[in-house]
Amino acid sequence: MVLDNGNAAARQPRRRRPTTSLNATRRAVLAAGLADRGVPVGLACDLACVCGTYVAKVRRLSEADRFRLLRGKISLSQLCNGNGRKPKPKPPTLADHLAHSSAEEKVEAARKFGVDRLWDTMIAPVIAEERANQQAAQ
Repeated sequence: MVLDNGNAAARQPRRRRPTTSLNATRRAVLAAGLADRGVPVGLACDLACVCGTYVAKVRRLSEADRFRLLRGKISLSQLCNGNGRKPKPKPPTLADHLAHSSAEEKVEAARKFGVDRLWDTMIAPVIAEERANQQAAQ
């Protein structure tokens, strides 16, 4: 130890905090377990170094789902999905629109889009592909 003007503490090496091998999922399950056993949620979050959103999501899970979470069958991000927001619904495809359209709506769309353009871009390529597949099969 080197003394610096009588101050031995100035040269002592700092102790490092012990590193943990627990990822966010395991910390959230740990904090949820603590909270389920009577520890205040805020304190459990602080002790496990995890946010309250994760803990709230894990606390709503059944024991079987918690084990699935720990085994990696489902992920914490799937549960939380962007800070608890619902995922944006995927817009319907053109095929979905056509499948749910009435005959009048389809005729109107064909007129608006153009019958020749509709034939050239949607129908003719499918016919050509089917013919090529038939010839390849022979």
